Amino acid sequence: NVDLEARLVEMARGYSLAQIKAFIRSIQAAGEQLRQNANPRLVLEVLMLSIPEERGVAKYG
Repeated sequence: NVDLEARLVEMARGYSLAQIKAFIRSIQAAGEQLRQNANPRLVLEVLMLSIPEERGVAKYG
């Protein structure tokens, strides 16, 4: 969505390239686990826990 481009660019500045790459690997691993018939709820819970923290933002507070 072209109308959201500026917002997406701003949001992306909050994450390092390493964080983005690691999360993409986590998504790929989750997809593979689902293809191997792992419990979908458990796979997604683990994936949610691997979402990177935005730089400068406390995770729980």
